[in-house]
Amino acid sequence: MKKENAKDEIIDFLKSDKLTELTSTILIERFNKKYSNPRFFSKDYFVLLGLIAQRLMGEKSTKFNNQIAGSIDERLSLHQTDGWRYDELPPDGEMYVGGLKGINKISNSQFQKDFVALIESQQNVILLSVQKETFPKACWPSFSAKLFFEEILAECTEIYYSLPEVQLTIGYAGMADIPGWNEIKLNESEEIEKEIYLKFQKKTSDE
Repeated sequence: MKKENAKDEIIDFLKSDKLTELTSTILIERFNKKYSNPRFFSKDYFVLLGLIAQRLMGEKSTKFNNQIAGSIDERLSLHQTDGWRYDELPPDGEMYVGGLKGINKISNSQFQKDFVALIESQQNVILLSVQKETFPKACWPSFSAKLFFEEILAECTEIYYSLPEVQLTIGYAGMADIPGWNEIKLNESEEIEKEIYLKFQKKTSDE
């Protein structure tokens, strides 16, 4: 499915009478939102965060990097949190900056390049070393790398699967609740779920 056709089909679906007006408005705004100038991160760290998110989500293209990094950047710039954090971790902003700096240090220690300059397989090696804490200790700040990995993975996943394009391409139909839900037994599917699968999931490919 060509990029413009895909975008038009998504917008048409989000504007359809299968969604409430409020849900439609929120999802269209989310679908179209792009972040230009980071307010919390430096531009280099913003790009780095987007690339890390791309690797963690298993995306081959960069099309969601801006939205994921931008959403985190916006949250941190507004001093928003989810109301709790691990005792072993510093406040979110400090954790993110320290973690991103640490990832570049590990990357330079192992491959003599910043993370963004590595090939995909090398980037995966670095992220796995963060998850398992198998990097040289001098490369990382004093907080837990495993918990940092858990936190960044959880937030990136939450943002990624809140994006309407991603929801549609995995066949999710929860936003289209106007028709109601009747086929609720095991292995049953609503017509709207079949429609979404045929229109988006099977036809969408990496751009």
